[in-house]
Amino acid sequence: MTPERWQQVEAIFQAALDLVPEERGQYLSEVCADDVSLKSDVENLLLQHESAGNLLEEPPYGETELGALGSLEAMVEAEEDDPLIGRRLGAYRIEREVGRGGMGAVYEAIRVDKEFQMRVAIKLVKRGMDTDFILRRFRTERQILAALDHPHIAHLLDGGTTDDGLPYFVMEYIEGQPLYNYCDEHQLSIAERLKLFKAICDALHYAHQKQVVHRDIKPSNVLVTSEGVPKLLDFGIAKLLNPDLAGDITRDPTATAMRLMTPEYASPEQVQGAPTSPTTDVYSLGVLLYELLTGHRPYRLSNRAPHEIARVICEEAPAPPSFIITRPEDLLPKFVSTDDEATTLRTIYATRSATLESLRRDLSGALDSIVMRALRKEPEWRYQSAEQLRDDITRYLEGSPISVLPDSPFGEQNRRSQPISTENSLAVLPLKLLDLERSSDSGPDYLGTGLADALITRLSAVRRFAVRPTSSVLRYGADSDPLVAGHELGVAFVLDGRVRRAQERIRVTVQLLSVRDGTAMWAGQFDEKFTDVLSLEDAISSHVAGAIIPHLSGDERLRLAKRGTNDPQAHEAYLRGRFYWNTFTEDGFARAIVCYHQAIALDPNYALAYAGIAAYHNWLGSFTVLPFAECSAAAYDAASTAVALDPTLAEGYAAVGQATLCRDFAWASAERQLLHAIELNPNYSAARIYYALQLAMEGRFTESVHEAKLPKIWIRWLLSRASPPSGFHITRDASTRPGLRVVKRWKPSRRI
Repeated sequence: MTPERWQQVEAIFQAALDLVPEERGQYLSEVCADDVSLKSDVENLLLQHESAGNLLEEPPYGETELGALGSLEAMVEAEEDDPLIGRRLGAYRIEREVGRGGMGAVYEAIRVDKEFQMRVAIKLVKRGMDTDFILRRFRTERQILAALDHPHIAHLLDGGTTDDGLPYFVMEYIEGQPLYNYCDEHQLSIAERLKLFKAICDALHYAHQKQVVHRDIKPSNVLVTSEGVPKLLDFGIAKLLNPDLAGDITRDPTATAMRLMTPEYASPEQVQGAPTSPTTDVYSLGVLLYELLTGHRPYRLSNRAPHEIARVICEEAPAPPSFIITRPEDLLPKFVSTDDEATTLRTIYATRSATLESLRRDLSGALDSIVMRALRKEPEWRYQSAEQLRDDITRYLEGSPISVLPDSPFGEQNRRSQPISTENSLAVLPLKLLDLERSSDSGPDYLGTGLADALITRLSAVRRFAVRPTSSVLRYGADSDPLVAGHELGVAFVLDGRVRRAQERIRVTVQLLSVRDGTAMWAGQFDEKFTDVLSLEDAISSHVAGAIIPHLSGDERLRLAKRGTNDPQAHEAYLRGRFYWNTFTEDGFARAIVCYHQAIALDPNYALAYAGIAAYHNWLGSFTVLPFAECSAAAYDAASTAVALDPTLAEGYAAVGQATLCRDFAWASAERQLLHAIELNPNYSAARIYYALQLAMEGRFTESVHEAKLPKIWIRWLLSRASPPSGFHITRDASTRPGLRVVKRWKPSRRI
């Protein structure tokens, strides 16, 4: 097997491992196509993996250091035919196999040259896996271990080559348990766990000083001896930063090693195939620390396709440790059981010699900050060394303030936990759809997003509220935790709910949660005719507003009660249009404009629908789908109609301002319209975006940045999409239209 072929086999193998067993057959059939040999090679690796048991959490053979590589039963069966048992390698005689993996096996051996007695572990490449690539990687690991001499790294004692040309190396034999098992069985407190973790940081910092990046930090690669000494193992995919260290060994391509990572502990740069550095190990240490302290995984990766796993790791921010310990989801495998949720959580607390209250007190504040710093997506904004991470843990244990590091300006730290600017900040999450009767295009799929969008519009009219825009909440799907969402969005309250449609009736259950302590401020159930959605919005928005601000003014009550239309069918068409619009795709835009026109046909005085049409044409001009003059003229006509029908409509004035700018280049007039839109509804983010863009085009960059409130509105809006909408790409070409100084714009690759 060539190195290239092995790389292909292992890449597919790693991807298949991320799927549930029932889905692997179909995946292999699709990805391997007619290559029967490729499919067979991957299936063989999968069979070996299954026989090896759980590689992460359940090492056999008395929980020894390399036990995670295989199951005891499988090894016992294999020993009967294993020609290496009883064989002598140098001064050592092989006694039995204690672990195996896809490429190598580990044996217990004893020294028999009568010089002195010693029990060791010997690692060899398996016959049949001795490709040039595997042999180079194996020799690199051996050379790395030879250069490392640290009390918390497993020692290399010897090495050589068998008579038939297979390399091997001899390591100290460690009696111990994987890190998590040791800590939980001994019911170590948070402080005791941190002291163990500091030793792991010491080991990694030492390796980094030797210019070695481990790249595979995970619980099965950290064992703790019976004396409580942690040992770092398995430098099999480590990266050598010092070319002199490898001698004449040909180094493996970085891209190849990337495919050998363990996704649960891989950094964003690893899953992206970007260059790795010591900060890569810092990120993995952050995952390890998160799980060690909380008993939870930071991300929900099970049953996700590989591309979705990569997206989660690169884009989603984990909940703070002090918060996740209250949730029964995303548990480490050892805590997943048939017990009720309360019992499971009590078990986690007990293994840490804590209660919920004491554990939350320990984790809140400094420890939350330490863990989340290590888990920052951008390497340059993490701790820059394992030493920095260790030192902050030391400060925490000593009761001293932790170091002050700058916040990432564009990363998940700002996106996750912006300081709440007002006690009345609110996020309305898309309602979760239950048992809906689907009927193609007329089905009720739009209800979850449509109702949330309508409530956001209603509640945004109350100026004392700071309501997150629809674009910022769309990423929170059916499996999202509302309190996690609230923390990430930096709000004080979250409105979460479920919607069910049965024939002509709609049943909605909603609750308003305080993000600070998770208590329900208000909850309600509604069972209405489907034609009474407007009444439903009236009731929910009124209750939510009253729960947050008990004494609304008369003007605020009027704004809250204001309907765009009294025609239920027109409103339904508009809701469906908003649903399609918020998909932010070419097809979604096209469907949205049809729905807006349907709404106007049913109610010619529907100002919001006209504003939607104006927004459609403004965006077509912004994306240069059509010439600005043509788009802005259509946008101006629709927006002018909207403000004529409703002089208090912020959406209308914002569209007028953008259209005025792009049609007439009337800078002052456009600015007046946009400022009026912001005055009418400070929560309407599109108006601020339009205004920030105008200021930037005029060269008023300081004002533009201030208006956009980076990153709270503009950058958050962009980051909520991680990449441009379907069909679009980013260009840095300056606009050719005279008078405009556009630095960036999105340009569609095909027409909407």
